[in-house]
Amino acid sequence: MHFIKLRACNCAQWEIRNISIGMLKHLRRLIYLKKRERVFQKY
Repeated sequence: MHFIKLRACNCAQWEIRNISIGMLKHLRRLIYLKKRERVFQKY
């Protein structure tokens, strides 16, 4: 029983990690696009 509990926790950790990595990538893309917009507005 204890082993199953550990595996469940491990899976949850991986899911959380994947979700947070996905969110970070999305945020970086948004920031990158915003910076590009600013550069285009200057010229």
